[in-house]
Amino acid sequence: MSAWLIAHPEFAEKLFQIITPEDRPAKVLACLDSLRAAWGQRILQHGDLPLAFAVVWDSFAPKRCDLRSSYAYYAANPKRFILDFRKLPCYLLKFVVDSPTSIAEREWALHTYGIRSDIGKVFFDVPYDTWSLKGYRKKIRDVPYTLPNLVEYGGVCVDQAYFAANVAKSLGVPAAVVCGVGERGGHAWVGYVQWDGKRFVWNLNTGRYSSDHYYEGQTHDPQTGKRLTDHTLALDSISANLDWARVSDAQNYLELSKRMLDAGENDRAARLLDLALKRNPYDRLVWEEAAVLCQRGVINKKRADELLQFVLKGFPEYPDFSLDIFRKLIELVPEKDVKKRTALYDAAFNIYQFRPDLAVQLRTAQGDYLAKHGRRDMRYAAYCDAITRYLEHGRLVAELTRKVVGMKLEDGDPRSALNLILSVLPYCKEPSYEDPFAGASAYYRLKKDMAKVYRFLGNEKAALQIEAELRRFVYAKH
Repeated sequence: MSAWLIAHPEFAEKLFQIITPEDRPAKVLACLDSLRAAWGQRILQHGDLPLAFAVVWDSFAPKRCDLRSSYAYYAANPKRFILDFRKLPCYLLKFVVDSPTSIAEREWALHTYGIRSDIGKVFFDVPYDTWSLKGYRKKIRDVPYTLPNLVEYGGVCVDQAYFAANVAKSLGVPAAVVCGVGERGGHAWVGYVQWDGKRFVWNLNTGRYSSDHYYEGQTHDPQTGKRLTDHTLALDSISANLDWARVSDAQNYLELSKRMLDAGENDRAARLLDLALKRNPYDRLVWEEAAVLCQRGVINKKRADELLQFVLKGFPEYPDFSLDIFRKLIELVPEKDVKKRTALYDAAFNIYQFRPDLAVQLRTAQGDYLAKHGRRDMRYAAYCDAITRYLEHGRLVAELTRKVVGMKLEDGDPRSALNLILSVLPYCKEPSYEDPFAGASAYYRLKKDMAKVYRFLGNEKAALQIEAELRRFVYAKH
């Protein structure tokens, strides 16, 4: 295999840039060698498909198909799929080649659905197994877990998402099962890639009921197995649409920067990282390295401040990503400089205030930071600001409410603590008594605090009534 790679340097260069520390190089090469043995030089006509198979299947071993048959399913007839895999970059193809379904299931999906632009809607072709919500065994568990059987026997949301994602993969469309927590608890939906006429973009809305406020979803990278947020998927797709030369240059500059840093050439490391950011400002790994260099003082304070401001303003469509970088860069501000850190937290809050989940996280972090420095009044104000603004999102502000309740009890003001709980509780979904996760719900936790407050007020009867209600949640720890 090594001789073949030497003879095809462009292919080899892309392979070595795509491989991650989580990959198994020997198995990656073994996968490629197997595909080359079956297809010969024709694999060079398949775009990034052989690369995607190699870096995913080095640790992927589904029971219903093997490497060569799965590869042949796509390579034998590219024109029958919704998206031409030869035009898809490896980053997106990873979400095609990781299907665990059999070839027969894929052919069934291709025959049943053909080429359709609204592929995500097949999510709803799996009838919801409502009996399973009542504690009965899911019907699909008594038959083989296949795509046709899911349509016939139904399932719950995660089965619907699995079905939609794997039908999409069968049609050559990158897709993923995405899970998240909303107002009614956990849920799963499907994300899939579309061509919008200019670029490939992720559609992450099918089966994601907006009224339940699933602000963040999570999936995993088929190559590394690492957790990915759905917002990270969307950000990474921008890099996937860039010219490969820009993506490659940024990665090369990043690697050179790391080597200069190891050699003690800090100035060169900083300059090379700047070049990486200019070539691809959407590369998460470059930004993560920038945060590291800022924290280590390799990037000077002025440039670090510029990067911090750019992160806050330069990624309005990707607030989850920019907030992650913000959290790292704000640590550059001296711990005791309460004035500057508070100003930065407030500036960030103004940017993220339209995402209640992120805004509450910011105010929580701000208040916790102020608590460490004895700024009790400022801490209280930060917590209460978030509770007041996002009261209707009871699940999000429940923990802040509990913090403020604790502060009010410390101040000897249980009546105010009780009123706060009573104002938030109507916005917290009340779980069923049989819900196995009821004890973790915002409703349950606030009710426990309410009993404590009533006891603080000397109202033992009210406290006992609440505790009697909580004991009806059969799976909760009392």
